[in-house]
Amino acid sequence: GGLSRTQLSTKTGLARTQVHRLITNALPASAVDMEAVAAAFGKAPTFFAEYRKGLIMSVIERHLDASPEASVGFVKQLQAR
Repeated sequence: GGLSRTQLSTKTGLARTQVHRLITNALPASAVDMEAVAAAFGKAPTFFAEYRKGLIMSVIERHLDASPEASVGFVKQLQAR
């Protein structure tokens, strides 16, 4: 929104080079990056679709790690679609 990379760096607490890489899509934003940007602009991290996706995937991964047999049912459901 009209802020320079330096201003964004100051506002978010992220390094200027990190801000540049995020803006130019040179690297994907981590959860920590998204949390910093969201906080700087008064938003929840879940404002970002990528953050929501990562959160959902981590919950699924933990569930499958705790119950590997559950993956059989998931695979069958996916194959049926």
